[in-house]
Amino acid sequence: MKRAWICIGVVAACHGGSRKEPATTGSAGSGNVAAAVAEGKAQPPPSPLADSFATLPLSIVSAEPAAVAGLEAQVMGDEHFFEAACWKAISSKIDGYYEVDLAKKPDQAVFHSSIVHGGATLDELRRCRKADKDRKESKNPKIVVVRDVGFFPIVVVDIGNGWMLVLDGDLEPLLAAAESVAKELPTTTRNGLANAVGMKPEPGWHAIGLDVTSELFGVPSIGARADFTPTPVGEPLKGPVTLTAYFASADDAKKALAAVGQRRDDAFDDLPMRTLETARKVGEVGVEGATVVYRGPLPKELADQEGLFAGFGRPIQQR
Repeated sequence: MKRAWICIGVVAACHGGSRKEPATTGSAGSGNVAAAVAEGKAQPPPSPLADSFATLPLSIVSAEPAAVAGLEAQVMGDEHFFEAACWKAISSKIDGYYEVDLAKKPDQAVFHSSIVHGGATLDELRRCRKADKDRKESKNPKIVVVRDVGFFPIVVVDIGNGWMLVLDGDLEPLLAAAESVAKELPTTTRNGLANAVGMKPEPGWHAIGLDVTSELFGVPSIGARADFTPTPVGEPLKGPVTLTAYFASADDAKKALAAVGQRRDDAFDDLPMRTLETARKVGEVGVEGATVVYRGPLPKELADQEGLFAGFGRPIQQR
């Protein structure tokens, strides 16, 4: 995966991305929120984006919204690989652009993946490309090679339900990854991102559609999300965040939080427990319905744990 790191010690996923440094901040909890946390009764409302994200291939395991202007810079480039007027018509149909992680990605130093939602079609992309008789094409009708030369070749895959996957990097691994995703069989299993997706298609959240707690705490989760106020690329971490881990039931949420606070006899020792203690000193941690939520700042002593708790997400087991 990309640098979508998991602050398991706070039982939540923290923000990260492939093309920018972590950006955080959000709104701290009010007195009413604190009371709800203490009672364990509050339940976060479902996202209006959930049904759409539920249809994504299961190979897409995390998502974070980005500005559509970034997509335009990616696919147009200095050489304008699409006819400008034609691209303008296509971009007007886009209602969401998200950087994503694939469960399995090519082993390459440079590889970016994103998804686009809206009414644009693969045929429109084909028609909008500038003519190039030597351009390498895919035989798969679900795949369009936008460009096959230069520093970042680009491949687009129709993944259905109004979604397209955009891949850039080295061409041969891109085509292999595109073929793999294009061949994924339809499934009735909802993508786990539907459990954790943010409330709007604008930047300000990062969701992971994986079980981020089973490996370390023995209690399965069904996704995690960080909510924050975006900051410019390269600026240091600021202000409070809201970190949420989602569970199948309130009992699972309570068990997971209790497990974090227990001393261990493995390589992690008392680190999760100490991390939780720090989180409680600087913010609020508690059970809200079937979730565990942290609201507060992300100080250095919490942020420093990212490397120690990274990489423990695994596919969500359906019950």
